[in-house]
Amino acid sequence: MDYPIVFIPGLFGSMGDDVIKGTGGFSFGPAEKVYRPFIEILNFMGYIEGLNLFISYYDWKLPVLEAVDKYLFPNIEKVKRKLGTDQVVIIGHSLGGLLGRAYMAYFSPSSVDKLIMIGTPNLGTVNAYYFWSGGKLPYSKIEDDPLYNGLKMAFILYYRKFKQIDHIEVLRKMFPVVKDLLPSYSYGNYLFYEENGNRIEIPIEDMEVKNTFINDLENRTVDLDQLFIISGSGVYTNKEI
Repeated sequence: MDYPIVFIPGLFGSMGDDVIKGTGGFSFGPAEKVYRPFIEILNFMGYIEGLNLFISYYDWKLPVLEAVDKYLFPNIEKVKRKLGTDQVVIIGHSLGGLLGRAYMAYFSPSSVDKLIMIGTPNLGTVNAYYFWSGGKLPYSKIEDDPLYNGLKMAFILYYRKFKQIDHIEVLRKMFPVVKDLLPSYSYGNYLFYEENGNRIEIPIEDMEVKNTFINDLENRTVDLDQLFIISGSGVYTNKEI
């Protein structure tokens, strides 16, 4: 416990006025039941929130670099000033891991003793393409839900009739972070179609939209001795469309 821990939750893991107006101060929100057991494990190890454990909430709708600049960087600076330390240990879950990588690559690598990424999509995720290209969630239980579809249809009609704007463009402006989660070049080709019984892949480099964030992040060097990745197996992950 030489350095304090800064924990960064993942997508949907922060709730507050910055994310949705009228929801008050920052907290885990609906993700409390997901993250609280993990925080309690850290408590058991001797880490106490506000003393040597700090949670960096953020507006997860923003592009990663913007979220780091607005939330993570100043939060870590506050921790360093409060405790008089020059380094912290960052633990980032999912999207939070990408914020941690961006902090090390673009902001202050000397401030990080270790970066521990848990289930982080370091090469992007094919699921993001569903939303970016078609405004769909890659979860059939949600997409097939009548209530969700009713709300979605009202949303589409409202913007088409009263704003004359395609709802896909609206969603992209509302959730620009999704572009930062698209597969990177290192992910490889993930879109294909069939023609005359042949499988034809679409080169990722030729696609109209590109994940410039991760593509650039991949070209920035960091001390690999500082990086730790925790991932799982046995759970199906979409790899292509």
